[in-house]
Amino acid sequence: MGGLDIWLAAEDNLFGALCNSDKASESLRSQVAQGRLGVKNGKGFYEYSDEQKAKAQREFYKRLLIQLRASKNY
Repeated sequence: MGGLDIWLAAEDNLFGALCNSDKASESLRSQVAQGRLGVKNGKGFYEYSDEQKAKAQREFYKRLLIQLRASKNY
């Protein structure tokens, strides 16, 4: 559920070690510069209504709980 600002920072820091690029894409940089952070604030590459944001968060937490429960079995 990291916002686009988090992805931008991660890409800027990791791309140099992972691929031929040394920074995040200009399209991602542009979104963040415009304050469009994704589900985090309802606007990004897509637009999210309050209902869509809440649903995305519920689904994320549901998957996270499944993974946490499964990790107890290791």
